[in-house]
Amino acid sequence: MKPTIFPNTEKIDFSKKLRVKFGIDPTSDKLHLGHMMAIFEAKKLWEQGHHVDIVLGTFTAQLGDPSGKDTMRPILNADETEKNAESIIEQVARIFGNPDSSHPNFKNIQIHKNGEWFGVMNVIMMTNILSKFTTTQLLSRDSFQKRMDEKNPIGMHELIVPILQGYDSVHLDTDVEIGGTDQLFNFAITRDVQREKGRKPEVCILMPILNGTDGRKMSKSFDNCIFINDAPNDVFGKTMSISDALMKEWWSIFIGDKLLMGIDKHPMEMKKELAFHITDIVWPSKKSEIANDAQTHFENIIQKRNVPEIFFDVTGESLITVITQVRNCSISEAKRLIAQGGIKINDTKITDEKFGLKSGDIVKVGKLDFAKVI
Repeated sequence: MKPTIFPNTEKIDFSKKLRVKFGIDPTSDKLHLGHMMAIFEAKKLWEQGHHVDIVLGTFTAQLGDPSGKDTMRPILNADETEKNAESIIEQVARIFGNPDSSHPNFKNIQIHKNGEWFGVMNVIMMTNILSKFTTTQLLSRDSFQKRMDEKNPIGMHELIVPILQGYDSVHLDTDVEIGGTDQLFNFAITRDVQREKGRKPEVCILMPILNGTDGRKMSKSFDNCIFINDAPNDVFGKTMSISDALMKEWWSIFIGDKLLMGIDKHPMEMKKELAFHITDIVWPSKKSEIANDAQTHFENIIQKRNVPEIFFDVTGESLITVITQVRNCSISEAKRLIAQGGIKINDTKITDEKFGLKSGDIVKVGKLDFAKVI
């Protein structure tokens, strides 16, 4: 599964220094492994000397990108999207090897927030951009056609998102844009916006859509994601949980032609190599210490069923409070874990959310997280 070029009639001249754009709408503070594919493609071009613009859609995220959505997108709070953007900047900076996320701009890469330019526009300026497009043109996208057939509403704010994302490329004078294949409609509109503004249309690199841990499209709504800010042990453990068939699919994406080198190995060993590789690119470190530690944790705690020597210490008598501390999750998520049998106290499964804890109890949350009550 390799990237494709849009339009397929054009070629990218990599001998010239290009301005490469990758846009992220911070509707959440989490990026998952599907985003990682595009980030890594951007990083590869950056390493080749091209200029990379990472665009955080702090303005467009408030409207919500309708790509692939079956229901109308709600308008988000500006403060929330700004907070999400800061979290994403930290994750992107880590992947690009710049741990100083407070100063993310370094040689040949800039991180922008599109609220910077849309926030100073007045209504007339905005209308001038939108007036070049028709509702017929915008409603032609497949997801809108499906919604109309099913009589699901389409918000006016959803129609303008592709145009505004296109203006990002005008503002940055983009030559090449990277994104998933689900962004094809938006990319086509972007090229039209660039033409209207007298610019040469960008060429787009379309990354394949990654299937999640359960084999369906990786999506937060399906709860099948490996997130870039998941702990290293969770990244490794979640990768180990996938099916052998999905493992081979992921191998071809993240390791590529090296598949043939491992084809005679036992699937468990291949999966460990894949889990190590994915953990290492999500949490890069010198000599891959972080990925090594995650693999050691998996082999000792999950495979050999040992109890770790070092625990995450937690306080409180409420089981729900302890789970929210361990997982950094909501109360409702903690209750769901209890109801699904994902909690053990001193190696005994607990399904009573009012179970009383005492000092010294060992709490196991899921397969990977252990805590000691103090």
